[in-house]
Amino acid sequence: MRKVFVKAVGIQVEEQVPVILLQEEDSTGILPIGVGRAEAQAIVVAMKDREPSRPISYDLMNEVMKCLNASLEKVVVHELKDDVFHARFVIKHDEKSYALDARPSDSIAMALRTDAPIFISDKVADRALVRKGEREDEEDLPGEVRNEDQKFKNFVDEVFENVAVEEEEEND
Repeated sequence: MRKVFVKAVGIQVEEQVPVILLQEEDSTGILPIGVGRAEAQAIVVAMKDREPSRPISYDLMNEVMKCLNASLEKVVVHELKDDVFHARFVIKHDEKSYALDARPSDSIAMALRTDAPIFISDKVADRALVRKGEREDEEDLPGEVRNEDQKFKNFVDEVFENVAVEEEEEND
């Protein structure tokens, strides 16, 4: 497993899709994950350490866990299946850990609210992590793979250039 942190939340311009950029601690790789607008907004609110005027679902879940003496131990983005990332939300209660299936966006929103660490599995990293610089096996790759790899790097660069999620007005 590799520890990551939320580097940014941006918008993929062509599709207007919010994207979370998870970066490895050593800053060598980035994992972009497309999310919904509401989830992106919840992550931005947590990143900016803001409290909405009324609790949203993530705040409510955090309060419920506190009342039950449970805590979020960690979040693991463990699988990429059919172009969809899957995560585990690991809760600790009474010295036992419980791994629950969850969307990465929900897990990350909770991790940011509770200071829980975020990890990606080696399997996910091997398949989807975008590395800075050239790949060691670049010359051995078929032309189509090199082309797709470059398109993906361009996509990540585009997201970094447009790192901003418009803040919506809070509704009571």
